[in-house]
Amino acid sequence: MADNTLFEHQRFEQPNFPITLHPWTLPQNYYVLPHWHESLELLLFTSGQCTVEIDGVMTDAPAGTLIIIDALRIHRINAIQSSEYYCLTIDKNYCKKFDYPIGKISLRNKTGDKCALAHYEAIIREMEAGKLYYKSMVQAEVLALVGLLCRESSVPGAGADFEQSRRQLEMVRKSLIFLSQHYPEPLTIDKICQEIGFSKFYLCHEFKSATGKTIVDYLNFLRCENARYLLWTGEHNVRECAERCGFNSDSYFSKTYKRWMGELPSETLSKGQKARGRS
Repeated sequence: MADNTLFEHQRFEQPNFPITLHPWTLPQNYYVLPHWHESLELLLFTSGQCTVEIDGVMTDAPAGTLIIIDALRIHRINAIQSSEYYCLTIDKNYCKKFDYPIGKISLRNKTGDKCALAHYEAIIREMEAGKLYYKSMVQAEVLALVGLLCRESSVPGAGADFEQSRRQLEMVRKSLIFLSQHYPEPLTIDKICQEIGFSKFYLCHEFKSATGKTIVDYLNFLRCENARYLLWTGEHNVRECAERCGFNSDSYFSKTYKRWMGELPSETLSKGQKARGRS
């Protein structure tokens, strides 16, 4: 799999209106594959329960949550329950035009700020109604929303150390890309570090600092999450799912799966069968 399969090229149909808004519905246990893009993306969850992983950090996203996906951050969505959300995408060049430092400051992944939510909801109303001058109204609300996020949701202390932090995140991002592409293969820490091009101590330390997980824990979590999807579809039995996701021991797979997914693989398989109307 080539690296560019993870890159999402965002196209804005109207150069003078570099904003898109789309509603999305995700069925239970569906997940959006890891990807990244160059523009700011804001997700407003309106129903259900999801988790959003951004650069390896997992964030809960219940209804009423605004998730902030900064430029160039690898992210994916997992629907714990059937969920609905809006996806607002804002062209990076549009933000630069008004001196908003998107890509130069670090934004928190999540906010429940009432003013931010009010701006987002106003954007939804204007976009869906499509009345006269709605584009101007939307751009005004977008500028107010982005300005508020830059002011209120930037990470403290990011100033002088931000470039160094960004370089460290790039290294972690390379690791996440490699793991997402090669998780079914036999992997060791030495092999991962060799492929990424950093020393074992440095990479392991920075990975844990950025994601809250060791590389081995993240790899096992990634394998289990993909196995969960395969189990839910019912197209493979437990052993086949384990093998397809990089586990060569049934007992280790069951133990690891229970740790990360909260239930045995056989339970997920059974739930998937029931959901599809099969006994």
